[in-house]
Amino acid sequence: MSHYACRICRSSYRKEIEQLLSQKLPFRNIARRFVNTFSINLHALEQSINCHRKHFKELSKQEKELLESYKKGGVTNDEVERVIAARAFENMLMNPQRLKFKDFISVQRLIVRKGNLNNKLAGYRWE
Repeated sequence: MSHYACRICRSSYRKEIEQLLSQKLPFRNIARRFVNTFSINLHALEQSINCHRKHFKELSKQEKELLESYKKGGVTNDEVERVIAARAFENMLMNPQRLKFKDFISVQRLIVRKGNLNNKLAGYRWE
């Protein structure tokens, strides 16, 4: 996913920087390699790389397998929804300080909308 305001996301060196990030190199070392290609100082580039790290997430082996299986049609949407819900729940348990009541309400609204949509589709005659 690309973020318009992110200097690294807009860069033609994005893939190279992400590859170095995946190798767990320090931000300063990565910034030193690319400081001459960006029109900012070393410290500012280091901060940009640090911020870009939040936009860049490498998929785990399990996530890659699930994605491949989904592309081949081996996984249903319901199974994907369960995996996403489990990840969200795990994230909530590990970061309870980030959980907000409005997030809970939003999830409940989505569940109600999905139920309403399923009820409409069940009543529709397919001919």
